[in-house]
Amino acid sequence: MDDSTCTLRYDGSFDGLLTAVFERYSRRINAESVLSDKADIPMFLDRVIDVDTDEAKARRVWNGVKRIMTNTGQKLLTQSYLSAEPGIDSSIFRIIIKSIDTERTVENDFADPDVLAAWHAARRVGQERHQMLQFLRFQKAADGSYFAPVEPRYDVLPMAVEHFANRFADQRFLIFDISRKYGFYYDGNKTIRVTLEGDLPHLRSGRLTEELMDEQERLFQDLWRTYFHAIAIAERANPRKQRHDMPARYWHLLTEMQSPPLHTIPT
Repeated sequence: MDDSTCTLRYDGSFDGLLTAVFERYSRRINAESVLSDKADIPMFLDRVIDVDTDEAKARRVWNGVKRIMTNTGQKLLTQSYLSAEPGIDSSIFRIIIKSIDTERTVENDFADPDVLAAWHAARRVGQERHQMLQFLRFQKAADGSYFAPVEPRYDVLPMAVEHFANRFADQRFLIFDISRKYGFYYDGNKTIRVTLEGDLPHLRSGRLTEELMDEQERLFQDLWRTYFHAIAIAERANPRKQRHDMPARYWHLLTEMQSPPLHTIPT
């Protein structure tokens, strides 16, 4: 093995991270950290080696991980990776290496800073997924399908879409991550990942335009906002608790947090 230390640079994907693990062993490289090609190279970094993502190599590493780590440990790696927090990919990289070298899972070694960092990141990602399930709002489109914009802090949409496909199995819908410009479309049978580029108004604002919206959708939104504001008891308002239970960063996508309609709702 080359004794000089280096950092492996990969394409930012989970397969790319697993490929970096494979290359460390196959090329006998003394690497203890990785760096996404989307990140700036830190000053004074000794040596950087680029790694090309290879699905076959990634699969071999993941099969090795599954042989050593429990299902909980595997979930720890994938869930913490979705946090995209600085340095978490290097922590995952080292956790896999430690598990391979010792032939035992290190997922519960909380004295290990990498394991602890992964658990903290995974917990935050899990909380974000839970909040997405609470605060996602569908809008009915003119073609009968449903559109739901989301803007989560972490990339949790892959963890949440199955819940909605199971719950709304008879509906066609698109759940779209505004900030990451991708989403999942469910056609009533299977879920497809889609990427939408461009400057479409509803992809910016998260609200369907009048021509894209179903005729009755505006009425239903007005009814929901009117009900939400009508049941509020001003004397019992607790803004601090409201922000705790419903973080303000979600409000711009919640129908009920918009101003109530000024016109009279027909009965």
